[in-house]
Amino acid sequence: MKKISKYFIIAGEKAAKLLPDALTGKSSDLEKKLITRYGNKGCAEKIADHKNKMGRKYVAVILAGLLMVCVSTAARVSGGTVLQYIERPETDQEQLSIPVRVTAEKEGVRVEEESTIVVKSRGLTDAERKSILEKFTESLPIIILGENENLECVFSDLNLMTEDEETGISLHWESDNPEVLSEDGSVNVTCLDGDEEVVHLTADMSLGSVTAETKIEVYVIDDAVQYETGLKRQISEAVDALNASDEGREIKLPASLGKGIEIRWETASKGNGVLIFFLTIMGFLLVYAMKYSRIDKDKELYIKGIRNDFPGFVDKVVLLLNSGLVVSAAMKKIASDYDSAVQEGRASYLYDELSLIQKKADESHTSLITEWKAFGTRSGINEVMRFCYILEDNINKGSTLAGKLETEGELLRKSRRNSAEEKGRIAETKMTLPMMILLGVLVLITIAPSMIEL
Repeated sequence: MKKISKYFIIAGEKAAKLLPDALTGKSSDLEKKLITRYGNKGCAEKIADHKNKMGRKYVAVILAGLLMVCVSTAARVSGGTVLQYIERPETDQEQLSIPVRVTAEKEGVRVEEESTIVVKSRGLTDAERKSILEKFTESLPIIILGENENLECVFSDLNLMTEDEETGISLHWESDNPEVLSEDGSVNVTCLDGDEEVVHLTADMSLGSVTAETKIEVYVIDDAVQYETGLKRQISEAVDALNASDEGREIKLPASLGKGIEIRWETASKGNGVLIFFLTIMGFLLVYAMKYSRIDKDKELYIKGIRNDFPGFVDKVVLLLNSGLVVSAAMKKIASDYDSAVQEGRASYLYDELSLIQKKADESHTSLITEWKAFGTRSGINEVMRFCYILEDNINKGSTLAGKLETEGELLRKSRRNSAEEKGRIAETKMTLPMMILLGVLVLITIAPSMIEL
């Protein structure tokens, strides 16, 4: 498991390098968002870490797509339920379209075809049957010769036409061996008794009231290339015959097609490649749309944490000032107490910043006011900026500073109360619709017995 995790992290890093900047987040945008939280220190590392995590997310989406493809392929390869009967829908029900995978075998040659059996509703009227037969009869286009060089050596389909567009002649064809050469010109070499067979075609031609008849000898020869095509045609004809049937409550699926051709019917699942592709694209779009979400959430928690802790922090400063400490000593005392609390597992965004400000001031001998103003400008939090202005204006006025900070603390607590009340009002508004639905259900339950009696 550790090796897999290691390879996944490496793949994410490589993906972050290969993917466009727009997919993992532009460095300039990330820097603007991260500087609020971390300042200039460590921004490059945070940006690299964010891009690596985005790379891992894209890799995860690709792997999920590949896994779905594998599962779908395995499901199709494993085969479906073997079919022997298909129950026909009743007259008032819609016809069924059942995807099937058909396997035909003969002399070691195995062919699999996917098709659809249309099971029509049972009990059609004579008028409906007549209409269906007429449409079926008129739907067969017929054209002659096709790819064959001559009629003495026929191995592929003949194109037997029903009407010549140039002359307007109508034609009707009959074959004395429809298994080998059907009336629509289909050639099936799998049904030959030997290497060659003669088939006699009769063409009834008519042009208005004039009719004529002609007989043509066709020599159909065996061809190994057409053997597989013949098996496929046999399957297609079997499916067409099943589709045209509307009798009986069940359809008996044939186990053989004659001439030694065995056939097996199985349920076939429809391809879901489009769905997998769509889900993969949606995964990419979701990851892309949320490329800044973690940083924005971290920033939101950071600002919220500072605002929540700020009234208590101001109260501590006021308490220490009233006890006789100066501002710098009060800040150092609070920072020192927080460092001890962190060792015990308690942490706070505000006091993290206070600790960093105190360390910078001690190490670089800069003014606390300067560091606090830099923090206020970077975070953009109004409460921090007001605190900075109060410190700057009253740094040397101990009692006055304590009073102003005490007033500021009251304002901060009042602001928090107002915010909590606003959230409560919003929650009440959101509950209005569910309460109305419950009220409607209650009224319905109350009047239901009376309605039933009426």
